[in-house]
Amino acid sequence: MSSVNHKDRDHALLSASGASRWMACTPSARLEEKAMVKDSGSIYSKEGTLAHELSDIMLQKRWKNLSDKGFNAEKRKIRTAVKKLFPDSPDLIMQEMETEVQKYVDIVSEAYLAALTETPDAVLMLEERLDYSHVVPEGFGTGDAIIIGNLKMRGFDLKYGRGIVVDAKLNQQQMLYSLGALRKFEMHFDIERVEMNIVQPRVNNYSTWETSANYIESWAEKIVRPKAVAAFEGSGEKHAGDWCKWCKIKPVCRAAMDKNLEMAQHDFKLPEEVPIDELAEVMLRMDMFTDWISSVKAYLVQQAMAGKEVPHFKLVEGRSNRKWVNEDRVTELLTENGFTEDQYMKSSLEGITKIEKLVGKDDFYRVFSETIVKPPGAPTLVHESDRRDPIGSLAEAKKDFK
Repeated sequence: MSSVNHKDRDHALLSASGASRWMACTPSARLEEKAMVKDSGSIYSKEGTLAHELSDIMLQKRWKNLSDKGFNAEKRKIRTAVKKLFPDSPDLIMQEMETEVQKYVDIVSEAYLAALTETPDAVLMLEERLDYSHVVPEGFGTGDAIIIGNLKMRGFDLKYGRGIVVDAKLNQQQMLYSLGALRKFEMHFDIERVEMNIVQPRVNNYSTWETSANYIESWAEKIVRPKAVAAFEGSGEKHAGDWCKWCKIKPVCRAAMDKNLEMAQHDFKLPEEVPIDELAEVMLRMDMFTDWISSVKAYLVQQAMAGKEVPHFKLVEGRSNRKWVNEDRVTELLTENGFTEDQYMKSSLEGITKIEKLVGKDDFYRVFSETIVKPPGAPTLVHESDRRDPIGSLAEAKKDFK
Protein backbone atom coordinates (compact mmCIF):
# COMPACT_ATOMS: atom_id res chain seq x y z
CA MET A 1 0.00 0.00 0.00
CA SER A 2 1.10 3.56 -0.58
CA SER A 3 2.64 4.95 2.60
CA VAL A 4 0.95 8.35 2.45
CA ASN A 5 -2.37 9.57 1.17
CA HIS A 6 -1.24 12.79 -0.53
CA LYS A 7 -4.69 14.35 -0.32
CA ASP A 8 -4.75 13.98 3.47
CA ARG A 9 -1.26 15.24 4.26
CA ASP A 10 -1.00 17.65 7.16
CA HIS A 11 0.29 21.08 6.21
CA ALA A 12 2.38 23.33 8.41
CA LEU A 13 1.57 27.02 8.73
CA LEU A 14 5.12 27.74 7.58
CA SER A 15 5.32 25.06 4.93
CA ALA A 16 8.42 24.38 2.89
CA SER A 17 6.46 24.75 -0.34
CA GLY A 18 5.37 28.23 0.75
CA ALA A 19 8.79 29.33 2.02
CA SER A 20 9.48 31.69 -0.89
CA ARG A 21 6.28 33.52 0.06
CA TRP A 22 6.43 33.69 3.86
CA MET A 23 10.14 34.55 3.83
CA ALA A 24 9.58 37.44 1.41
CA CYS A 25 6.26 38.61 2.92
CA THR A 26 6.29 37.55 6.58
CA PRO A 27 2.67 38.54 7.44
CA SER A 28 1.26 36.41 4.60
CA ALA A 29 1.10 33.06 6.44
CA ARG A 30 -1.09 34.33 9.27
CA LEU A 31 -3.19 36.40 6.88
CA GLU A 32 -3.80 33.30 4.75
CA GLU A 33 -4.78 31.40 7.88
CA LYS A 34 -7.53 33.94 8.57
CA ALA A 35 -8.50 34.44 4.93
CA MET A 36 -12.11 34.06 3.90
CA VAL A 37 -10.98 33.31 0.34
CA LYS A 38 -11.94 29.76 -0.60
CA ASP A 39 -9.16 27.60 -2.05
CA SER A 40 -10.51 24.27 -3.27
CA GLY A 41 -7.48 23.53 -5.45
CA SER A 42 -7.33 23.63 -9.22
CA ILE A 43 -7.81 20.66 -11.49
CA TYR A 44 -4.08 20.82 -12.22
CA SER A 45 -3.05 20.69 -8.56
CA LYS A 46 -5.32 17.64 -8.14
CA GLU A 47 -3.71 16.06 -11.21
CA GLY A 48 -0.31 16.70 -9.63
CA THR A 49 -1.42 14.97 -6.43
CA LEU A 50 -2.44 11.89 -8.42
CA ALA A 51 0.91 11.91 -10.24
CA HIS A 52 2.70 11.91 -6.88
CA GLU A 53 0.58 8.99 -5.69
CA LEU A 54 1.44 7.09 -8.86
CA SER A 55 5.18 7.79 -8.47
CA ASP A 56 5.02 6.60 -4.87
CA ILE A 57 3.47 3.21 -5.67
CA MET A 58 5.79 2.72 -8.68
CA LEU A 59 8.85 3.26 -6.46
CA GLN A 60 7.33 1.14 -3.69
CA LYS A 61 6.78 -1.71 -6.14
CA ARG A 62 10.34 -1.47 -7.42
CA TRP A 63 12.17 -1.01 -4.14
CA LYS A 64 9.85 -1.65 -1.17
CA ASN A 65 8.27 -5.00 -2.04
CA LEU A 66 4.81 -3.65 -2.79
CA SER A 67 2.96 -6.68 -4.19
CA ASP A 68 1.43 -6.76 -7.65
CA LYS A 69 -1.98 -7.05 -6.03
CA GLY A 70 -1.39 -4.02 -3.82
CA PHE A 71 0.08 -2.02 -6.69
CA ASN A 72 -2.83 -2.79 -9.02
CA ALA A 73 -5.38 -1.91 -6.34
CA GLU A 74 -3.74 1.47 -5.72
CA LYS A 75 -3.39 2.12 -9.44
CA ARG A 76 -7.11 1.44 -9.95
CA LYS A 77 -7.90 4.10 -7.35
CA ILE A 78 -5.72 6.59 -9.21
CA ARG A 79 -7.31 5.67 -12.55
CA THR A 80 -10.80 6.17 -11.05
CA ALA A 81 -9.77 9.58 -9.72
CA VAL A 82 -8.34 10.55 -13.12
CA LYS A 83 -11.61 9.56 -14.81
CA LYS A 84 -13.56 11.71 -12.38
CA LEU A 85 -11.21 14.65 -12.90
CA PHE A 86 -10.95 14.33 -16.71
CA PRO A 87 -14.14 12.58 -17.87
CA ASP A 88 -13.61 13.50 -21.54
CA SER A 89 -10.17 11.90 -21.95
CA PRO A 90 -9.24 9.76 -18.91
CA ASP A 91 -7.31 7.13 -20.89
CA LEU A 92 -5.06 9.68 -22.59
CA ILE A 93 -4.43 11.52 -19.32
CA MET A 94 -3.59 8.29 -17.49
CA GLN A 95 -1.32 7.10 -20.29
CA GLU A 96 0.57 10.39 -20.27
CA MET A 97 0.85 10.31 -16.47
CA GLU A 98 2.34 6.81 -16.48
CA THR A 99 4.82 7.76 -19.19
CA GLU A 100 5.95 11.00 -17.56
CA VAL A 101 6.06 9.69 -13.99
CA GLN A 102 8.19 6.76 -15.18
CA LYS A 103 10.91 9.29 -16.09
CA TYR A 104 11.01 10.47 -12.49
CA VAL A 105 11.00 6.90 -11.16
CA ASP A 106 13.93 6.02 -13.43
CA ILE A 107 15.94 9.04 -12.25
CA VAL A 108 15.41 8.18 -8.57
CA SER A 109 16.15 4.49 -9.18
CA GLU A 110 19.35 5.25 -11.08
CA ALA A 111 20.52 7.53 -8.25
CA TYR A 112 19.73 4.85 -5.66
CA LEU A 113 21.71 2.24 -7.57
CA ALA A 114 24.65 4.68 -7.71
CA ALA A 115 24.36 5.29 -3.98
CA LEU A 116 24.36 1.53 -3.29
CA THR A 117 27.59 1.25 -5.25
CA GLU A 118 29.18 3.92 -3.05
CA THR A 119 27.54 2.77 0.20
CA PRO A 120 26.15 -0.80 0.29
CA ASP A 121 23.81 0.05 3.17
CA ALA A 122 22.43 3.24 1.56
CA VAL A 123 18.73 3.73 2.19
CA LEU A 124 15.85 5.04 0.07
CA MET A 125 13.02 6.74 1.92
CA LEU A 126 9.72 7.59 0.26
CA GLU A 127 7.20 10.15 1.48
CA GLU A 128 9.26 10.79 4.60
CA ARG A 129 7.96 13.30 7.14
CA LEU A 130 10.68 15.88 7.77
CA ASP A 131 10.62 18.15 10.80
CA TYR A 132 12.55 21.44 10.70
CA SER A 133 10.83 23.00 13.70
CA HIS A 134 14.17 23.57 15.47
CA VAL A 135 14.52 26.57 13.11
CA VAL A 136 10.98 27.23 11.83
CA PRO A 137 8.23 27.18 14.50
CA GLU A 138 6.06 24.07 13.99
CA GLY A 139 7.71 23.56 10.61
CA PHE A 140 7.49 20.20 8.86
CA GLY A 141 6.90 18.73 5.42
CA THR A 142 7.08 15.54 3.38
CA GLY A 143 9.98 14.69 1.10
CA ASP A 144 9.07 12.79 -2.08
CA ALA A 145 12.22 10.66 -2.12
CA ILE A 146 15.45 10.77 -0.10
CA ILE A 147 18.55 8.67 -0.60
CA ILE A 148 21.13 8.60 2.20
CA GLY A 149 24.53 7.00 2.10
CA ASN A 150 27.71 7.73 3.93
CA LEU A 151 28.80 11.38 3.51
CA LYS A 152 26.05 12.29 1.01
CA MET A 153 22.30 12.79 0.99
CA ARG A 154 20.18 13.15 -2.17
CA GLY A 155 16.67 14.59 -2.17
CA PHE A 156 14.17 14.40 -5.05
CA ASP A 157 11.06 16.46 -5.73
CA LEU A 158 8.59 15.59 -8.50
CA LYS A 159 6.82 18.60 -9.98
CA TYR A 160 4.25 17.40 -12.48
CA GLY A 161 2.87 20.70 -13.79
CA ARG A 162 3.67 22.29 -17.12
CA GLY A 163 3.94 25.78 -15.63
CA ILE A 164 6.98 27.56 -14.25
CA VAL A 165 10.34 25.81 -14.70
CA VAL A 166 11.89 25.36 -11.25
CA ASP A 167 15.61 25.50 -10.50
CA ALA A 168 17.14 23.37 -7.74
CA LYS A 169 19.87 25.91 -6.96
CA LEU A 170 19.07 27.74 -3.71
CA ASN A 171 15.54 26.33 -3.85
CA GLN A 172 14.11 27.22 -0.45
CA GLN A 173 11.62 24.34 -0.35
CA GLN A 174 14.30 21.76 -0.99
CA MET A 175 16.73 23.42 1.40
CA LEU A 176 14.18 23.22 4.22
CA TYR A 177 13.48 19.57 3.43
CA SER A 178 17.23 18.95 3.47
CA LEU A 179 17.46 20.72 6.83
CA GLY A 180 14.77 18.42 8.25
CA ALA A 181 16.47 15.32 6.82
CA LEU A 182 19.87 16.33 8.22
CA ARG A 183 18.30 16.74 11.64
CA LYS A 184 16.44 13.43 11.44
CA PHE A 185 19.36 11.28 10.34
CA GLU A 186 22.34 13.02 11.94
CA MET A 187 22.72 10.24 14.53
CA HIS A 188 22.70 7.48 11.90
CA PHE A 189 24.74 8.91 9.03
CA ASP A 190 27.72 11.19 8.72
CA ILE A 191 26.40 13.56 6.02
CA GLU A 192 28.76 16.17 4.60
CA ARG A 193 27.21 16.91 1.20
CA VAL A 194 23.61 17.50 0.16
CA GLU A 195 22.31 17.10 -3.39
CA MET A 196 18.91 18.54 -4.30
CA ASN A 197 17.05 17.38 -7.41
CA ILE A 198 13.91 18.73 -9.03
CA VAL A 199 12.30 16.66 -11.76
CA GLN A 200 9.69 18.21 -14.07
CA PRO A 201 9.20 15.46 -16.67
CA ARG A 202 6.51 17.19 -18.76
CA VAL A 203 8.77 20.17 -19.51
CA ASN A 204 11.98 18.10 -19.73
CA ASN A 205 13.53 19.86 -16.77
CA TYR A 206 15.88 17.94 -14.50
CA SER A 207 17.67 20.41 -12.24
CA THR A 208 20.24 19.40 -9.65
CA TRP A 209 22.35 21.36 -7.16
CA GLU A 210 24.86 20.24 -4.57
CA THR A 211 26.14 22.07 -1.52
CA SER A 212 27.56 21.31 1.92
CA ALA A 213 25.52 20.34 4.96
CA ASN A 214 27.24 23.20 6.80
CA TYR A 215 25.93 25.70 4.24
CA ILE A 216 22.34 24.49 4.71
CA GLU A 217 22.59 24.79 8.48
CA SER A 218 24.25 28.21 8.35
CA TRP A 219 21.57 29.49 5.92
CA ALA A 220 18.88 28.21 8.25
CA GLU A 221 20.27 29.97 11.31
CA LYS A 222 21.24 33.30 9.74
CA ILE A 223 18.49 33.81 7.15
CA VAL A 224 15.54 31.49 7.82
CA ARG A 225 15.21 31.69 11.61
CA PRO A 226 14.54 35.47 11.92
CA LYS A 227 12.11 35.40 8.97
CA ALA A 228 10.32 32.34 10.38
CA VAL A 229 9.88 33.93 13.81
CA ALA A 230 8.34 37.05 12.23
CA ALA A 231 6.15 34.93 9.94
CA PHE A 232 4.90 32.79 12.82
CA GLU A 233 4.00 35.95 14.74
CA GLY A 234 2.42 37.50 11.65
CA SER A 235 4.64 40.56 11.97
CA GLY A 236 6.60 42.56 9.44
CA GLU A 237 5.66 44.47 6.29
CA LYS A 238 3.74 43.04 3.36
CA HIS A 239 5.75 42.82 0.16
CA ALA A 240 4.35 41.90 -3.25
CA GLY A 241 6.27 40.02 -5.91
CA ASP A 242 6.41 36.78 -7.88
CA TRP A 243 5.76 34.86 -4.66
CA CYS A 244 2.17 36.22 -4.63
CA LYS A 245 1.18 33.77 -7.36
CA TRP A 246 0.04 31.07 -4.93
CA CYS A 247 -1.13 33.36 -2.10
CA LYS A 248 -4.75 32.88 -1.00
CA ILE A 249 -5.22 36.54 -0.05
CA LYS A 250 -3.80 37.90 -3.30
CA PRO A 251 -7.14 39.21 -4.63
CA VAL A 252 -7.81 41.30 -1.49
CA CYS A 253 -4.22 42.26 -0.62
CA ARG A 254 -3.53 46.00 -0.80
CA ALA A 255 0.20 45.47 -1.39
CA ALA A 256 -0.53 43.17 -4.35
CA MET A 257 -2.98 45.65 -5.83
CA ASP A 258 -0.55 48.57 -5.49
CA LYS A 259 2.24 46.54 -7.06
CA ASN A 260 0.11 45.45 -10.01
CA LEU A 261 -1.44 48.83 -10.62
CA GLU A 262 2.06 50.23 -11.11
CA MET A 263 2.02 48.54 -14.49
CA ALA A 264 -1.49 49.75 -15.32
CA GLN A 265 -0.34 53.29 -14.51
CA HIS A 266 2.93 52.95 -16.40
CA ASP A 267 3.99 56.41 -17.52
CA PHE A 268 4.89 56.08 -21.17
CA LYS A 269 7.00 59.09 -22.07
CA LEU A 270 7.56 60.83 -25.39
CA PRO A 271 8.31 60.10 -28.19
CA GLU A 272 4.89 58.90 -29.31
CA GLU A 273 6.31 55.54 -30.37
CA VAL A 274 7.11 53.67 -27.16
CA PRO A 275 10.77 52.55 -26.98
CA ILE A 276 11.39 48.81 -26.98
CA ASP A 277 13.00 48.89 -23.53
CA GLU A 278 9.78 50.28 -21.99
CA LEU A 279 7.69 47.62 -23.74
CA ALA A 280 10.08 44.95 -22.47
CA GLU A 281 9.53 46.28 -18.93
CA VAL A 282 5.78 45.86 -19.39
CA MET A 283 6.27 42.28 -20.60
CA LEU A 284 8.34 41.48 -17.53
CA ARG A 285 5.37 42.33 -15.32
CA MET A 286 2.61 41.01 -17.55
CA ASP A 287 2.34 37.47 -16.14
CA MET A 288 2.09 38.69 -12.58
CA PHE A 289 -0.50 41.31 -13.55
CA THR A 290 -2.76 38.96 -15.51
CA ASP A 291 -2.51 36.34 -12.77
CA TRP A 292 -3.60 38.93 -10.19
CA ILE A 293 -6.53 40.08 -12.37
CA SER A 294 -7.69 36.46 -12.70
CA SER A 295 -7.56 35.98 -8.94
CA VAL A 296 -9.59 39.15 -8.37
CA LYS A 297 -12.27 37.95 -10.81
CA ALA A 298 -12.43 34.50 -9.18
CA TYR A 299 -12.80 36.13 -5.75
CA LEU A 300 -15.62 38.42 -6.90
CA VAL A 301 -17.47 35.48 -8.50
CA GLN A 302 -17.15 33.63 -5.21
CA GLN A 303 -18.54 36.62 -3.31
CA ALA A 304 -21.43 37.05 -5.77
CA MET A 305 -22.32 33.37 -5.46
CA ALA A 306 -22.42 33.85 -1.69
CA GLY A 307 -25.10 36.49 -2.23
CA LYS A 308 -23.01 39.65 -1.98
CA GLU A 309 -23.64 42.49 -4.41
CA VAL A 310 -20.73 43.39 -6.70
CA PRO A 311 -21.26 46.96 -7.93
CA HIS A 312 -21.57 47.34 -11.73
CA PHE A 313 -21.53 43.56 -12.30
CA LYS A 314 -23.95 40.65 -12.29
CA LEU A 315 -23.59 36.88 -12.10
CA VAL A 316 -24.66 34.99 -15.23
CA GLU A 317 -24.37 31.51 -16.62
CA GLY A 318 -21.14 31.13 -18.57
CA ARG A 319 -20.69 29.41 -21.88
CA SER A 320 -20.67 25.62 -22.09
CA ASN A 321 -20.15 22.92 -24.71
CA ARG A 322 -22.52 20.19 -25.81
CA LYS A 323 -21.77 16.64 -24.63
CA TRP A 324 -22.86 13.17 -25.64
CA VAL A 325 -25.15 11.54 -23.09
CA ASN A 326 -24.52 7.99 -24.32
CA GLU A 327 -21.82 7.34 -26.93
CA ASP A 328 -22.95 3.74 -27.48
CA ARG A 329 -26.41 4.95 -28.46
CA VAL A 330 -24.87 7.52 -30.82
CA THR A 331 -22.90 4.83 -32.67
CA GLU A 332 -26.07 2.69 -32.93
CA LEU A 333 -27.99 5.59 -34.46
CA LEU A 334 -25.17 6.39 -36.90
CA THR A 335 -25.07 2.75 -38.04
CA GLU A 336 -28.86 2.65 -38.39
CA ASN A 337 -28.71 5.75 -40.58
CA GLY A 338 -26.18 4.25 -42.99
CA PHE A 339 -22.88 5.66 -41.74
CA THR A 340 -19.82 3.43 -41.49
CA GLU A 341 -17.43 3.24 -38.56
CA ASP A 342 -14.53 4.77 -40.50
CA GLN A 343 -16.65 7.90 -40.98
CA TYR A 344 -17.37 8.60 -37.32
CA MET A 345 -14.60 6.82 -35.37
CA LYS A 346 -10.90 7.43 -34.92
CA SER A 347 -9.46 6.25 -31.60
CA SER A 348 -12.84 7.18 -30.14
CA LEU A 349 -16.15 8.68 -31.27
CA GLU A 350 -15.73 12.00 -33.09
CA GLY A 351 -16.91 15.19 -31.42
CA ILE A 352 -20.42 16.56 -31.75
CA THR A 353 -19.46 19.28 -34.25
CA LYS A 354 -17.88 16.78 -36.67
CA ILE A 355 -20.82 14.36 -36.41
CA GLU A 356 -23.24 17.23 -37.02
CA LYS A 357 -21.31 18.16 -40.17
CA LEU A 358 -21.25 14.51 -41.29
CA VAL A 359 -25.00 13.96 -40.81
CA GLY A 360 -26.27 17.41 -41.75
CA LYS A 361 -27.78 19.94 -39.37
CA ASP A 362 -31.47 19.14 -39.97
CA ASP A 363 -31.13 15.36 -39.69
CA PHE A 364 -28.68 15.68 -36.80
CA TYR A 365 -31.15 17.27 -34.40
CA ARG A 366 -33.97 14.97 -35.53
CA VAL A 367 -31.94 11.81 -34.91
CA PHE A 368 -29.58 12.69 -32.09
CA SER A 369 -31.48 15.15 -29.86
CA GLU A 370 -31.94 12.50 -27.17
CA THR A 371 -28.19 11.79 -27.03
CA ILE A 372 -27.00 15.36 -26.39
CA VAL A 373 -26.94 17.48 -23.30
CA LYS A 374 -25.67 21.01 -22.88
CA PRO A 375 -24.90 21.48 -19.18
CA PRO A 376 -25.18 24.94 -17.63
CA GLY A 377 -22.01 27.00 -17.87
CA ALA A 378 -20.04 27.89 -14.77
CA PRO A 379 -21.20 31.16 -13.15
CA THR A 380 -19.26 34.18 -14.33
CA LEU A 381 -19.33 37.92 -13.69
CA VAL A 382 -20.19 40.27 -16.55
CA HIS A 383 -20.89 43.98 -16.76
CA GLU A 384 -24.44 44.96 -15.84
CA SER A 385 -25.06 46.02 -19.48
CA ASP A 386 -24.72 42.38 -20.65
CA ARG A 387 -27.98 41.02 -22.14
CA ARG A 388 -27.87 37.72 -20.30
CA ASP A 389 -30.24 37.22 -17.38
CA PRO A 390 -28.61 37.22 -13.94
CA ILE A 391 -28.61 34.18 -11.72
CA GLY A 392 -28.99 34.37 -7.97
CA SER A 393 -26.85 33.47 -5.01
CA LEU A 394 -24.87 30.30 -4.38
CA ALA A 395 -27.88 28.42 -3.02
CA GLU A 396 -29.93 29.22 -6.12
CA ALA A 397 -26.99 28.51 -8.42
CA LYS A 398 -26.43 25.10 -6.86
CA LYS A 399 -30.09 24.27 -7.37
CA ASP A 400 -29.96 25.40 -11.01
CA PHE A 401 -26.73 23.60 -11.89
CA LYS A 402 -27.55 20.28 -10.20
